[in-house]
Amino acid sequence: MTPGLDTGHMKSRIFYMTDVYLKYIDVTMQQFLNDSVKSEEIGECLAYATRGGKRIRSLIYLHLVEQILSSVGTTPTDLVRACLNDCFLYVELIHSASLVLDDMPHMDNDDLRRGEPSTHAKFGMAKAQLCSFIAIQLAHQQLSGCIIKLYREGYYDQKQFADLQLFLHDHQFEYLGERGLAGGQLLDLYSGSGPSLERYLDMIEMKTSRLFELSFVLPYCLVMANRGLEEGTYNRYKRAGTLFGLIYQLNDDLRDYREDSPKKGSNILDFVDREQAHRMMEDYRKEWWRAIQGDGSSTQCMAETPIIPALLSDLFIRQLRRQE
Repeated sequence: MTPGLDTGHMKSRIFYMTDVYLKYIDVTMQQFLNDSVKSEEIGECLAYATRGGKRIRSLIYLHLVEQILSSVGTTPTDLVRACLNDCFLYVELIHSASLVLDDMPHMDNDDLRRGEPSTHAKFGMAKAQLCSFIAIQLAHQQLSGCIIKLYREGYYDQKQFADLQLFLHDHQFEYLGERGLAGGQLLDLYSGSGPSLERYLDMIEMKTSRLFELSFVLPYCLVMANRGLEEGTYNRYKRAGTLFGLIYQLNDDLRDYREDSPKKGSNILDFVDREQAHRMMEDYRKEWWRAIQGDGSSTQCMAETPIIPALLSDLFIRQLRRQE
């Protein structure tokens, strides 16, 4: 069990907060697509691609925004709070686009997603691929628009606005490219000199952890840019996301492993036995706990956000993995 976790009380709080946020996420996503997409054809495809799921990355994002605002004693205007919260759309749209592309026949070749036809199986490959590109474009458009609104609302001054843009420019695209989602998928498809444990961990760090990293670092960047961003604190949030993603994927591997799987090198148990895998997860858990504790300052201690430690209890993380 994660240190300091009162699982009974914590889970009841988490389920309540999660239910509230899930309704907000679904309504906001639908409204955003209705306002942003003019083509009924494209809108239908995007609505299908972004439906359902656990929204775990968005939940982490929203809970962290609230915790960081509270930790610095900030009471934002309704418009500022709405802009900060609505940026979960960036994470969710990128994630949805990546799933559409992952399911394609020339990628992971999955005709089902969450028990229903995958996007390309329902709408055809061409439309699904185009919708994934549009989802990525809308994600960047939404994030940029919210940052501009925050500047115009006075949440950032001119220097903070410019510094935030430069900071995001330096870091933002690492989550998508050669060392991000695309690079992870490349390692998944092409084993090069052959599967290895090191290559597999590198692959899941890029393919799974990167969007969790984004869910952790983006709230810090957006909320704290008006007080100055610190590279060390950013890296701590990022490392927490990396470790969360690794634990998340290894937990999934242990649950879903099949010895007769034709695709070798795609599960941690292809490289280590269950006992070793559990030891790896426990090591990651301990490092993750240190990362979310930070140096004890309120803006760095992610452990103060109830959903963050609660997500890592064995029972709860298994429940979260039901519909990915």
